[in-house]
Amino acid sequence: MKLSPHFDSQEFACKCLIRGLRSTPGSCQGQEWVSEKLVEKLEELRAALGNKPITVTSGCRCATYNRYVGGAKGSQHVLGTAADITVKDVKPSDVAAAAEKIGFGGVGRYSTFTHVDVRRGKARWEG
Repeated sequence: MKLSPHFDSQEFACKCLIRGLRSTPGSCQGQEWVSEKLVEKLEELRAALGNKPITVTSGCRCATYNRYVGGAKGSQHVLGTAADITVKDVKPSDVAAAAEKIGFGGVGRYSTFTHVDVRRGKARWEG
């Protein structure tokens, strides 16, 4: 389902199924429950980065999948308010700087991707 001009709901779907967790108790079976505010902020970020496409590498996570990937307890991904992203030809540090400027609540800087979320308050970290 189209969520915005550049994002589709399937981009945010939990990856529990494709990681072989189909029969694991608590698996959501690949559902998505993404925040409208997150999608709006991602559209803003795309525009700020010269309209370069954003790839969502991790969006929604059921609790089962979040444990599987070693996600934080209380992860914003479980709430549908976070995405780990990459932008072709843009360094993750530059993506993070742009995300901070447009007001994402959470911004995590990693060597190969950037975490963004729309939590209340502000959180910044490096992974």
